[in-house]
Amino acid sequence: MKQLFLLLAFSFCFLTSLAQEVNTYKLDKEIKVVSITLHRSAPHLYRSKVEKKLIGLSFFRDSKKGCYVKKIYTTDDMNRANSLTIGDEMNTEQFDTIVRMIKKIDIDKINYDFNIADGISYSLSFGDGAYTVNIGTNLADENERLPELENFLKLFDYTWNLMKE
Repeated sequence: MKQLFLLLAFSFCFLTSLAQEVNTYKLDKEIKVVSITLHRSAPHLYRSKVEKKLIGLSFFRDSKKGCYVKKIYTTDDMNRANSLTIGDEMNTEQFDTIVRMIKKIDIDKINYDFNIADGISYSLSFGDGAYTVNIGTNLADENERLPELENFLKLFDYTWNLMKE
């Protein structure tokens, strides 16, 4: 009986260790960033009554043609319709500055609190065409500034100020 118990305990430990490795994926790859997308939005209750509000930016870098940005705006606060401006050119140095700011983000500190389900939603995606990294978090208030998110929010502030009309 004791041998059977030891065999079952060993089998349970072995199978548990295998199950923990099933859902992991390691990517040890350097990505040359050619696209960056930032999105910031709030539920209807938190939105200001601005007719046209910037909610998203997409930056693209083409080695031959330069850099471009697409701006996404809300145009109707009630039905959340969006408008898009396509193909505005931008300085390649500005794109490189955004990439340098992304490198300063500590991804492990982004999702510090999973209890916030409403409020302001922030998402960042960047990649090289083959691989894409997605990062996101929610904050209770647009003016909330947490030390864990300092570099992440600085990136949003920089890009939003850069693209103001």
